[in-house]
Amino acid sequence: MKASNYNFFYDYPSESKILAYNSRTGALALMKNDQYSVFNDYFQHNLISDMDEKLLTDLKRGGFVVEDNIDEIELIKLNLMSSRYSTEHLGLTIATTINCNLGCTYCYEKDNKNAFKMSDEVHQAIINFVRSRANTISTLGITWYGGEPLIGMDTIRYLSKEFMSICEEHNIEYNAGIITNGYLLTPKIAEELKNYKVNFAQITIDGPEHIHDQRRPLIGGQPTFKKILQNTKEASNILNSISIRINTDETNKMELDSLLDVLEEYNLKEKTVVYLGHVHNSNECYSTNMCLTTESYSHTGYEFDKKAANRGFNTGHISTPSPQGSFCTADSNSSFVIDPEGFIYQCWVDIGNKEEAVGNLVNLEHLGNTAKLLDYLMYEPFEDPMCRDCKYLPVCMGGCPHSRLHHTVDRCTNYKYIMEKKLLDYADFTISNRELVKS
Repeated sequence: MKASNYNFFYDYPSESKILAYNSRTGALALMKNDQYSVFNDYFQHNLISDMDEKLLTDLKRGGFVVEDNIDEIELIKLNLMSSRYSTEHLGLTIATTINCNLGCTYCYEKDNKNAFKMSDEVHQAIINFVRSRANTISTLGITWYGGEPLIGMDTIRYLSKEFMSICEEHNIEYNAGIITNGYLLTPKIAEELKNYKVNFAQITIDGPEHIHDQRRPLIGGQPTFKKILQNTKEASNILNSISIRINTDETNKMELDSLLDVLEEYNLKEKTVVYLGHVHNSNECYSTNMCLTTESYSHTGYEFDKKAANRGFNTGHISTPSPQGSFCTADSNSSFVIDPEGFIYQCWVDIGNKEEAVGNLVNLEHLGNTAKLLDYLMYEPFEDPMCRDCKYLPVCMGGCPHSRLHHTVDRCTNYKYIMEKKLLDYADFTISNRELVKS
């Protein structure tokens, strides 16, 4: 037996114990101090006689120790390949249009915007593509995207009906969500989306009114905050799930508490999930000086989540890092991003930039950027010196593929900077709730 390479141990003073976490398995446990000492002695000094059999069994179950002939890198690689090349799920991110009604200061699509609407030819090509996979998949997930996807509501209506029909015919589980700025998300539209099984909406609100309207005005400069907030409030009573994303950088990080005050006034505290988004200088769309470093963003996000959760907001703060398969849709062989002209991309940051397209559904002879496709799908973090020996590898898997290819930002996981605090908070919460149950 040998100790796992992915063990984390932290002092847990309130219980006079050691908090143990394994990033490959996601196991979290409390160890008595003497058990931890035995663990160290056993694997550092081979004091086999001192190792309790039950302790050894528990350590094996959590992945804290593994057999001598097990290569943990190979286990992580197996998990990656199983996830990356699974054929059970098909995920499509469909940009109904690249056009948008807002002129956000940090938009990475600003140079690619156009008023092109998806044609019937592209509609049919997408339908044919889904039908070609229908016999092998068990789930179909659609994310409506843009631009502003609600500008292309006709496409959402038409394709949703077709997707739902295909899924019913082949007994496929169907789910859909939308990423929208919220300006056009009236109650009537929200009801319509619900009928098309759009159960999830992500809406971006960047701060209180004066901050949001400065960062996310209409194309003509008019304010959007009040209308988006009212639409969000009404949609929260219609759609199953709404997330409020707060794109955060140096210019608005001090106004986060003020935004929580407003959301609470609009009774959105219990009806939505709030979280921070990290503004990057993607495609040279924004001043790098305005962007938070990954370390700074990690700490800002942690403090925000904790404070918001203490106020009763849904934040997902009480959670532990989960082992990853593929990092995101960009390095998955079963996920595709499709623009209004039928061009296919691996990452939605590239949408509209045809040089980054890896194919086209309408023009099948368009081979696209094959080198880019291989860069996304064939990358293995185990071959990356920066990642291979890192204890965070199973929960990071090399980080954002787009950032890796463009060398834009530190792509390490946020947990690199906040792991101990996250795990201690989770342990505190779990133990306190057990005590409440006992009492």
